Amino acid sequence: METPKYFTPENWWRICEGLGVTIIRPTFAYLDLLSRYKEPNRDFHNAAYIDHCFQLWEEHRSAFNFDNDWYNAGFALAYHRAVCLPSQEDNELENVQSAERMWQMLGLDEVMFGIPRLMIEELSQSTASWPGSRLVSDIVLAVTYGGDWEACRKNSRRIRQEAKNVPD
Repeated sequence: METPKYFTPENWWRICEGLGVTIIRPTFAYLDLLSRYKEPNRDFHNAAYIDHCFQLWEEHRSAFNFDNDWYNAGFALAYHRAVCLPSQEDNELENVQSAERMWQMLGLDEVMFGIPRLMIEELSQSTASWPGSRLVSDIVLAVTYGGDWEACRKNSRRIRQEAKNVPD
């Protein structure tokens, strides 16, 4: 994949600024995330996948009730598949912990991390009790299963190739 069009440093900075980050570390966080999505073991949850998620995040900003919800959703989207260990079944826990470590490194209030944590956890459990979580879930489902039947089948095969623990 060439340079992302939507999962960009500028969008990442907007998220960080919207959440109150005013230090230089957001650049490190962005580069760390991008390198994770470019890992060679990723057949589906790769840089193109996260870029498509961010395209929909950008296009549907008006669906979020508050700007802060939109920024939280962007943070949750960025981390919901940041850890991809194909042989492990607990990637979701690793994703929450990775996001939490970065949240703390960015100097954000731990109490406020509850919203992105909730979004990531609800994505992994296919539940969505909070309106922002439902919108994030809709974005992920649209990227994963949007399109025609053949595209859905192709994506399902790619997910199974990447995550060996997902049954056929």
